[in-house]
Amino acid sequence: MNGAGWQRIVIWQVLDQFGAAMQFANMEVQDYITLGQPNSCGASNPLTGSAVTASTGQFLDTYSFCSPGCVSGNCQLQATQNWTLNSVATFNDITVFYTCTSITLNGQ
Repeated sequence: MNGAGWQRIVIWQVLDQFGAAMQFANMEVQDYITLGQPNSCGASNPLTGSAVTASTGQFLDTYSFCSPGCVSGNCQLQATQNWTLNSVATFNDITVFYTCTSITLNGQ
């Protein structure tokens, strides 16, 4: 598939229910993506991933978006990302907004 797009790399910190950093290595995180609207890019079947935390309780996540719609025009996609930590669902969903020139997470 020919396309163009954007990539953003984020380092996430695992927090406990009180907002304190959980500084433990080898916690397994898995993300899930639900596509929403707008979806003028015609996206489907998002790729998800997993990671293991470092001793700081942090892990790396790479967001990327490539679409044929970005070659000759402009398209947008909104999605919701949620996580499991050691197979337990977390409660802070992230709104991801993809365009051909940026990726924002919860408006940032």
